[in-house]
Amino acid sequence: MERPAPKQNELCGSWEMKEKLGMGGFGNVYLYQHLKIALKLCRLELSQKNKDRWSREIHIMKKLNNVNVVQAREVPEDLASIALNDLPLLAMEYCTRGDLRKMLNKPENCCGLKESEVLALLSDIGSGVQYLHENKIIHRDLKPENIVLQEVDGKLVHKIIDLGYAKDLDQGSLCSSFVGTLQYLAPELFESKPYTATMDYWSFGTVIFECICGFRPFLHHMQPYPNKYNIIDLLFFSVRETKTQLPLSALRKVWGEAVSYIRGLKEDYLRLYQGQRAAILSLLRYNSNLTRYKSVLLSQSQQLRAKLAIFKTSIQHDLEQYTKQTDTGISSEKMLKTWQENEKKVDEFMEVADVSRLDDEIVALHSEIVELQRSPFARRQGDVMEQLENKAIELYKQLKAKCPDPPHGYSDSSDMVGTIVQMVQNQDRVLKDLYTHLSKILICKRRIVDLFPEVEGAIVKIKASNAEVMQMQLKRQKEFWFLLKIACVSGKPLINSHTHTHTHTHTHTHTHTHTHAHTTL
Repeated sequence: MERPAPKQNELCGSWEMKEKLGMGGFGNVYLYQHLKIALKLCRLELSQKNKDRWSREIHIMKKLNNVNVVQAREVPEDLASIALNDLPLLAMEYCTRGDLRKMLNKPENCCGLKESEVLALLSDIGSGVQYLHENKIIHRDLKPENIVLQEVDGKLVHKIIDLGYAKDLDQGSLCSSFVGTLQYLAPELFESKPYTATMDYWSFGTVIFECICGFRPFLHHMQPYPNKYNIIDLLFFSVRETKTQLPLSALRKVWGEAVSYIRGLKEDYLRLYQGQRAAILSLLRYNSNLTRYKSVLLSQSQQLRAKLAIFKTSIQHDLEQYTKQTDTGISSEKMLKTWQENEKKVDEFMEVADVSRLDDEIVALHSEIVELQRSPFARRQGDVMEQLENKAIELYKQLKAKCPDPPHGYSDSSDMVGTIVQMVQNQDRVLKDLYTHLSKILICKRRIVDLFPEVEGAIVKIKASNAEVMQMQLKRQKEFWFLLKIACVSGKPLINSHTHTHTHTHTHTHTHTHTHAHTTL
């Protein structure tokens, strides 16, 4: 018994018909809300042959179970009553993101999908086709309209639908019936030759080509533009000859290429901006390392300067005292010469400890880096580009909306060319500023790289000077203790051997001791 087609918001038990999703080869697809399922109803006007195909589609769908093939569901009892012509209903999972054709029709995809999206499609549908073939089934009608998208755990999954033309190969591996959609058919079908499961590979390859390029590779008279036009040449021609009228059939594709070109300019800037951010982060890491080196340098320098100040004060005092007592006390030319040399070395070590030049250079470099961070060019400047991209997309939408099907008529490209010119001018200005900013970053980084060996060398010299000062001080301490030992043995102040020589045996003994000390020191 024939029944009228369901109406929107019509209730069937606890189920409400929300909308008509589309149509397949033999039936219309409706969305019923209660649980999220899609319901496919057979058309009223189907021939007996197509009714058999309808039943076969339901049979095939119910026995399949793969994540990349739309799953069949049990028809709820409340909905069984709406079946038409007493043919069974087909209940399927509802894929909320629509079909691949809907995605390809978006202006931003007019020149093809992103590489990551194409790779995901290849993986999913390739897996689904392989599953069908492993189960002895040829789909025979692969096209963007028969690939739907479902979001699963935040990831888009592609699924094959509409097995109305599917062929079960249990009865033999060769087929000969002419089915499918012309733009995606394998050559053997046009030549009325027998075919196998490989026809699905041809259709799938054609779909992938369209997803990459934005247009189908074959049957150009069914393309949205004639094959005789070269799109890139037409785009350049449109820019040069803004007011020249072009066929709408060609212009639509030219403007699609223009949208892609404008988006490419924006993405070029964004990539360079990301590179600039990476460069400034790298510069900051280098600067952080230089800051640590500077801290070590200043610390070592301060320690050395403090030791040198004490050492110099002490040795100057010792030299003064030595001069005062030479006529009545101890004299040692060797010790005196050593002390005088040490005094000169202190001045040399003071020069080593002086790192003011390096410190000033590092401070100046830090200031430049802070200015680079505060620079307006360090912040994203792509807002105007995004506005122009959106304007180009809107122009493309308007052109597409006014194109009849099939497209005919003529129009010029003045609006789109104006947008292209603005985009190029804006990109030139922004890139010039960004390149200047980036060059300053690289110069600062180069200066830091050049400073590292200087700072490291200064630290090594300071440490070596520090160690030598300690050795000089240790030697002086040994000299004093040796003199103290001599003084303790003599029991009285020692006199110069050259002045007092013949007075007493005891004195002679002490003079001999003094001479020995003079030689040792």
